[in-house]
Amino acid sequence: MKRYIVQVTESINHSYEFEAETEQDALDAYDRLTEAQLKSRDLDGDSGWDRPWDVYEIEEVAPK
Repeated sequence: MKRYIVQVTESINHSYEFEAETEQDALDAYDRLTEAQLKSRDLDGDSGWDRPWDVYEIEEVAPK
């Protein structure tokens, strides 16, 4: 039986809400968050698999 590699990309999206005067202030506030704060403030934490974007056959390697 033939063997194939199927390549697919996983997309992970995160959203955070900030009160700020400017877009730069919002980005600065985001940059100050710790990893724990990022996890707790995540509004959606959405992820999903995209459609496969490449498939190719791989050759069997003869045992040595």
